[in-house]
This record gives sequence, C-alpha cells and structure tokens, in this order.
Amino acid sequence: MPGGGTFSGFGRHPIPALNERGDVAFAAAIVGGRTVEGIFVRDARGLRPVVLTGRGAPGMASGTIAAVDAPALNDHGDLAFLASVRRGRETVEAVYTVIAGRLAKVVAQGDPAPAGGTFAGFGPPAINNRRRVAFAAVVEGRAVPGGVFAADGATVRMLTGAGSETPIGGIFVKFSERIALNDAGAVAFTAVLKNAEAEQGVFVIRDEHVRKVIALGEPAPDGGTFSHFSLWPALAADGTVAFAAALDDSAVQVAVFMTSPRGMVRVVALGDEVGAGRRVGSLGLYPAVSLSPVGGVTFASTPGAETGTEGLFFVAPTLH
Repeated sequence: MPGGGTFSGFGRHPIPALNERGDVAFAAAIVGGRTVEGIFVRDARGLRPVVLTGRGAPGMASGTIAAVDAPALNDHGDLAFLASVRRGRETVEAVYTVIAGRLAKVVAQGDPAPAGGTFAGFGPPAINNRRRVAFAAVVEGRAVPGGVFAADGATVRMLTGAGSETPIGGIFVKFSERIALNDAGAVAFTAVLKNAEAEQGVFVIRDEHVRKVIALGEPAPDGGTFSHFSLWPALAADGTVAFAAALDDSAVQVAVFMTSPRGMVRVVALGDEVGAGRRVGSLGLYPAVSLSPVGGVTFASTPGAETGTEGLFFVAPTLH
C-alpha cells in the first residue's frame, strides 16, 4: 500500500463505497506500516490513503484518530465516516467528513443534540452531492432518546425523533442504525413504532414531511403480506426505495422489492433463477440492497445450497 505495509483486512464492516466517476473508497487494516488502519480511495490518480489512524482529530482537543469505519462517498470524492477518537484514557465516537481534502468533525459523543441532551452514539453516516451529511443517533439526557439527523456544515438538526408522530398513527420508537440519503435531501429509514397501525415500517422524510413507503401487514406484489423488513432501505435520486422483506402467507419467504410513485415490484425472491441453472438460495442473515441513481438494484446472494457459492447480482427492473 502507499506509504508502506500491506492490507490485512477491510474493516469491521467491509462495505466499499462507489461513486458515479468510478472512484472506490474503503476502510482497511494494515500490517508492517507506520499505521494500523485507514480509509483509502482508488480513483483516476491511483490508490491513496485519505485518513490514517494516529493523526490528529480536528475539533477534538488533544485527540487522535484511533479507528475508522467504512466510509460513504459522493460524486465529488467527498467522504463521511465514523471514527473512534482517543483523548488520553478516553475514547469517543465521532462523525467526520473529508471535503475537498480537508478532514473536519461533524459531531461527536458528548456534543449537545438539537432537541436537548447530548449525543451518545451514531450509526454510519451518508453524504450526498450537496455535501449534506445524515445519520441516525442515540441521545442521552432529558430529551428525545434518539432520531435521524442532518448536518449542513457545522449546523446539525433533527429530522425526526423517537416520540414524533408517524404518518400511520402512534409514534416512532426506534430507527434503523443505517439510513439512506439522496441529493434532494430525502432520507429513507426503517423504524419501529408504538400505538400505530403497524409495529414496523419503511419511511422517507423530506422537507420535514414524513411519508410511509410500506408497513407490516400490507399486501406484497405477487402475493403474501409483509412480516419483517431488512435493517435499512436504499434510496435513489428520484425517490425510488428498495428494501428486503420477509413475507407471510406466501410461497416466497424473503424477497427484494422496489417502490416508487409509479408502483411496487418484486425484484428478486428466494428460488428465482440467477443464470446457469442456479437459483437464489439465501439473501444472507441480514439482507441488504443498494440502488443506482436510475433504479438498478444490487444484492448479495448464495445462489445454491449445494455449492454454497456467494455472488453479487444486478437487476434493472422497470416500473410502469
């Protein structure tokens, strides 16, 4: 790797990020070098480190970057990521960005939250092409215990929080650790509800308006009803949402769906053929999907129980 040493692993959550230019960003562990961990980018200039552990942590007095997690990447090459910052004997979690090559703190544990209390923990952040950062967070103190937040520069605001009313009655209780963000500033998330029409649902919030995408108990395309949703949804530039879900009263147990104002379709399901006579045997213990700006869906699968071979697949369904 640049600067010495070799890659020995790809982070606690080995999820690389890809942008429209074809740049790839990832976190990696290093052996035999001057550092033990870092975030790297491969772009037209080649492979280079962006943030390495052991360097100073801006915005955190006497702090040093001790660990980094998988980054989010926008089309300008800007990054957002979670970092562990060591200050003496104390280690705190913080959200950082690298914008135009400059490392900056967005928010850290112990910082005041917009609705009162202090931030206590964060989910992985997302960053869009307007350089807005969004994330889920836990809050301590006499305030909302958690919610979904957005940061524009140094200004952090709460988009919705635990205790807020939902579009289907009741209140939000818990939010997905990971959220999705598009360039319009819309944020998609999964949430657990209380005193509502359903116990769980997928939602999108934009301009302070929350809309329901789908909720438990609702009918699924091609039969059955939704009984559980994946940990987090994906969100495209046009507002299309994709998610994995379990079904009741259906021959299909788990499937991936895509929904937009034009309707909902089932993209792929357990048992579907994925080429060369192979079929989808599993979508993994924690199914996850990603969306391209034009609605192409990527998912991971075990095509056949006989071989146990894993694969990544791309589907570009058309909604009418």
